[in-house]
Amino acid sequence: MQEIYQSIGQLIRQKRKEKHWTQEHAADLAEVSTQYFSRIERGVVQPSLELLYKISNILECSVYSILPADEPYQRSFLSEEITYRLSHCSAEQKQFIVNFIGWYLAQPNFDRSFQNEEIRPL
Repeated sequence: MQEIYQSIGQLIRQKRKEKHWTQEHAADLAEVSTQYFSRIERGVVQPSLELLYKISNILECSVYSILPADEPYQRSFLSEEITYRLSHCSAEQKQFIVNFIGWYLAQPNFDRSFQNEEIRPL
């Protein structure tokens, strides 16, 4: 599992360097310490999905562009993130989420052309 975070870190480093930014500058924009940003780039820590969205936003790229392109890694990462988020939900919240997913998937005329679009946290 550690290799996925190393891949994410390498992609973040690549995007940061394309902008000719220092780690310190990127860390300031992401509102984390320079040391923590360095640890993200080295794959030593496991940043939350929320932080990855924030980093992709400051790097002006899709969050998907900082996730490894190999689908098993993406599936694994997203599954772990969903599991983590659900573990902090009440039974009522979990039931709402399940109902919403069922409703969403049942929409016959729903335009899913945006499925590959990035969803930004509020």
